[in-house]
Amino acid sequence: MLTVLAELKVREGKVDEAKAAFRDLMKTVKSTEPGTVVYTFHQSKDDARTFVVYERYQDESAFQTHIKNIGQHAALFAAVLESGPLATFLDDI
Repeated sequence: MLTVLAELKVREGKVDEAKAAFRDLMKTVKSTEPGTVVYTFHQSKDDARTFVVYERYQDESAFQTHIKNIGQHAALFAAVLESGPLATFLDDI
C-alpha cells in the first residue's frame, strides 16, 4: 500500500468554506475511487487554518487514478488554499 500525508494551509477567512469542500471531497473520493482505502482530512488543534490529509491507496495505479481525478477540483483548492500542499509519501514497513 501507498500512504500519503499532505499538509494544507487554508487562506485567512476560508476555513469554513474549506471544511465544507473537504467533507464533500472525502465523500466523492470514497464513492468513486475503490482503490482509495482511506482519504480523510484532519484539522490542527493548534492552528485552525492547517489541515492534514491522510491517504492510503491499494497500489500505485489507485494513486494515479486519484491524481487524475483530483485535478477536477483544482479550482476548489485554488480558492481556499494559501499555497500548494506539502506531501510526504510513505511505504509500509
